[in-house]
Amino acid sequence: MRALSITHSFFGTLIGVTALALGELQVIAVLDGTDVNEIAKETTVLVNGQYPGSGILFEQQGDTYYVLTAKHVVETEDEYEVVTPDEVVHPLDYTRIQMLPEIDLAIVQFTSPQFYSTAKLGDRTEG
Repeated sequence: MRALSITHSFFGTLIGVTALALGELQVIAVLDGTDVNEIAKETTVLVNGQYPGSGILFEQQGDTYYVLTAKHVVETEDEYEVVTPDEVVHPLDYTRIQMLPEIDLAIVQFTSPQFYSTAKLGDRTEG
C-alpha cells in the first residue's frame, strides 16, 4: 500500500485549498495537513492492471462510483480492478472506461453497495 501513501500527498496537495462559492461571495477554505491527509485516505484508490496506478473517487450515482485516473494506467485493454480504501477489490468493465481526449486522464467506474467518500471538485472561475 506504499503507492497509496505517495499518492495521498499528491492528491492532498491537489485538494488542499478548496474554493466554495456562496452566491456572489467566494470563500477560500484552507485545510490543515491532517484534514488533507484524511480526505486523501478516504478518496484515493488503487487501479490494478498491467500498469497499476492511483485514482480519486469523485462521483457517486446510486451504487456506481466514478474514479479519475491517468489514461496511461488503463490505456491497454486488460482486466482492471479498483481497490478501495477498505481494501475491497472491485472489477472494472474495460468497455466502460472513458478516455479523455488530448489529456492523460480517464474515468473508470465500478459498482458497490458500500458507501465511499468522494472528493469535492471545485470550479475555478477567473475573477
